[in-house]
Amino acid sequence: DGNEIYSQRKINLLRKNGRIVWLKGDIARLAAKTKGDAKRPSLSETKSAEEIMRRRLPFYEQAADIVIDIEGKSRKMVAEIVHEKIAKYL
Repeated sequence: DGNEIYSQRKINLLRKNGRIVWLKGDIARLAAKTKGDAKRPSLSETKSAEEIMRRRLPFYEQAADIVIDIEGKSRKMVAEIVHEKIAKYL
């Protein structure tokens, strides 16, 4: 269920070791990308990607030091943006 970020204690542990970057994207597109990936838990009819994201959104917003909108960006471009943003903390 991806609930590792669902507690302040866990957020604090993550922050202690570095910066938290949220790669924010369109829910439907992200769900489609993970569909059929054996390493990812499957979504059931009762637990849609939208439902899961609505539940997680407040935690992601609270935890993120950096938020990057990935829509319309290549992986290379996203990596460059992450590098640029993280470099500001060094």
